[in-house]
Amino acid sequence: MKAAFVLGLVFQQAVSIKAAPGDLDITFGIGGKVMTQTGYDDKANAAAIQADGKIVVAGERNIDGDINALLARYNTDGSLDQSFGIGGFVIDAANGFRDSHLNAVAIQADGKIVAAGYFFVLGGCFSRDQSWVVRYNADGSRDTTFGGGDGEVENPYLYYIPGCPFSSYHYALAIQNDGKILVAGSSIASGSQSDFAAARLNTDGTLDTSFNIDGLATYSIGSGNEKAYSAALHPTSGKIILAGYTSTSSNNDFALILLSSGGLYDWNFGGTGKVTTNTGGIDVAESVAFQSNGKIIAAGRQSNGTNGTDFSVVRYHANGSLDTSFGTSGRSLHHSARFTIALSVSACNQTAKSSPPDGARTTTRSTRVTISLFPVTTRTARSTLHSAATANR
Repeated sequence: MKAAFVLGLVFQQAVSIKAAPGDLDITFGIGGKVMTQTGYDDKANAAAIQADGKIVVAGERNIDGDINALLARYNTDGSLDQSFGIGGFVIDAANGFRDSHLNAVAIQADGKIVAAGYFFVLGGCFSRDQSWVVRYNADGSRDTTFGGGDGEVENPYLYYIPGCPFSSYHYALAIQNDGKILVAGSSIASGSQSDFAAARLNTDGTLDTSFNIDGLATYSIGSGNEKAYSAALHPTSGKIILAGYTSTSSNNDFALILLSSGGLYDWNFGGTGKVTTNTGGIDVAESVAFQSNGKIIAAGRQSNGTNGTDFSVVRYHANGSLDTSFGTSGRSLHHSARFTIALSVSACNQTAKSSPPDGARTTTRSTRVTISLFPVTTRTARSTLHSAATANR
């Protein structure tokens, strides 16, 4: 089955333009959409907007089981940027391992590109997935000033036996104002149970020991499996919000953790630094953002086992309590005939905002644009939409 990147630009808020909110921007690609295929199975997992408006997409390509990390850069009209990599693409692998994935991407203030994901390690103590971070120059070449001179950092969150880490994954990435890099995801801390995990890197790729002493940490919410899929930084306090899910005996719940800038629990949030929310089914938060008023919005999906998967949004007060002025008791569910998945959420009360890596951006026309990323099956006339954010999760 062949699949390809699909990008679509959608008008969310029209100001002095003819397109209605939600209409595709027909100046982008063909009818507002761009489809790009590099191999037999391509997945776009995240995107970021450069200061010049160019779009960087991160994901993976799979050719007969050979999986490589993949970056692509598009011009503002949707055409591939030929000045990036080779023909607009960078195909990469962590430490030479072929099974490499990129799940998150962000642009530094100097234009360098940071991406994060995981790769499969065969042999050694035991086979495992291991998280990694890689930084590229603006032209797509590896930044050799980052990491050990090769532009990458292999960064397992927790070691069970010295030198033998359990599996770890990066799903989220955020760059602080001081240039330090926050990555978040999950790590298997004991047995087969996974916990939230986060690490912070200095600008050269070394661990920032001002973050939870060691520069990395795992965070347990309950007794089941837990993964963080999104991270956001508070613009003034530097606090860190992580969002994902925690498994219960029967379902998954939205799970949020608020950390101080030093990586410690903020006990003012939910009384423990942790908050879980059930919206009536199997819940997974896939994106999170701070509003300028301090409230927190988490978006993702909910499945109740009968009506497919719904788009789910929950808003919280700064202390972690549900904002009952939003939706129904702080929750808002939206059902579609098949399913909808939240790829991103942004603080809508800001007039000009740089978005989460795979989210929205305000244009020079005061028109905020959403980039939607879907792998599309190209064998059938009717494309099946499936959120790239759920790939390998």
